[in-house]
Amino acid sequence: MLLLMSQLVLAQDWLLSVSEPYEIRSGGTFARPFATPQGWKIFLGAGNMRVADLQPGPEGWLAENIRPIVSMPEIHFNDHGVQRCPDGTYLHIASTDTNQPNDTAYIWRYNEDMSVLSSSILVKGSSDYQYNDPSIICSSFAEGVAGSNRGQPPENQFYFINNLSERSETVALASYPRVNGGGIFVDEQEEKIFVMGMAHGNPFHVNVYDTDWVFQEEHEIDLLDAPMRAYWPQNGLRIGDYYTVVFMGRDDTWPGDDQGDVFLGIFDLNWSLQDVYPMTTYEASAAMRPWIACDRNTLLVAYDSFLEHMVVEVKLNEEAFGLYDGNMGDCLPTTKSISRDTENPGSTTVEVDGGCNHTDGSGPWWLALLGIPLAFRRHRQSRST
Repeated sequence: MLLLMSQLVLAQDWLLSVSEPYEIRSGGTFARPFATPQGWKIFLGAGNMRVADLQPGPEGWLAENIRPIVSMPEIHFNDHGVQRCPDGTYLHIASTDTNQPNDTAYIWRYNEDMSVLSSSILVKGSSDYQYNDPSIICSSFAEGVAGSNRGQPPENQFYFINNLSERSETVALASYPRVNGGGIFVDEQEEKIFVMGMAHGNPFHVNVYDTDWVFQEEHEIDLLDAPMRAYWPQNGLRIGDYYTVVFMGRDDTWPGDDQGDVFLGIFDLNWSLQDVYPMTTYEASAAMRPWIACDRNTLLVAYDSFLEHMVVEVKLNEEAFGLYDGNMGDCLPTTKSISRDTENPGSTTVEVDGGCNHTDGSGPWWLALLGIPLAFRRHRQSRST
């Protein structure tokens, strides 16, 4: 049995193993792991906000030292967006209700230990815009959040967030796809910004911008075969010479609406689809709100299922991805210093300090053999329009 499972694992090109889902014993929504030089951390969303140290153990991954970040018991927060910034700090947006669902958004900046540096209200009681499932980036050339209005077609805007957690400039984005429920990530090497999303039942859509937010091109890619429907592409990474995107998929004959299975798509740098792998095999309405984070050859896939935070450990084929020192992409938590001028809050200067230690994340050898068989593979070319 173990020999057969090991052959299934090692037969794959891109992924060496996919573990079973691990419940990290912390209830809530929006599980967002991050690799840091000090080890793995995980943001734990719910009506309140917590952070924990994420540790591998003999029975899987566990959240340890769970502690609150912000205590605002008078407010129930709905949805969260969190990103680690180049200097190791964090940017966080959370939505709540004032007059309409998700018409209010709060912003925080956290230190490396996720203690609060600054905070503000991005908007309160907006009659036009909504901030559910927010898209957020914190990179060397853009720090901020995106939101969509309630109309059709939507108006999408990106709000630059300054060093005091305050809204500064605003940039209009292409009207499709709606940024709520999608994702934004950057390719620091190619200096590109990607805005991802899709309307219900439509192909996966990527808009490409340069670092000045000038639109460059778009791609549309079918990710899953019928009767499965792809949705919620909430995070992407550059891994070596490829992009990876985590998204949801479901058969709409299943009960429920937003819950399904988690999938991982692998694309080349021209957005040609290479492979799609299932990260979960519930084959039912179960998982929601996916996320990915990477440290060298370890990829963590996080989601929540029935208000429980879950993590799947993936071992990457370094040769297939072109992963090596100097070409790690988002798979090495680098250290960069950012000079934040509080007298001129919109001004930042980024200097690279160099590499840093990495976390191993390896569990016992036999955990890999209990992984999900990686039998779901597809190849399809992207279509630029």
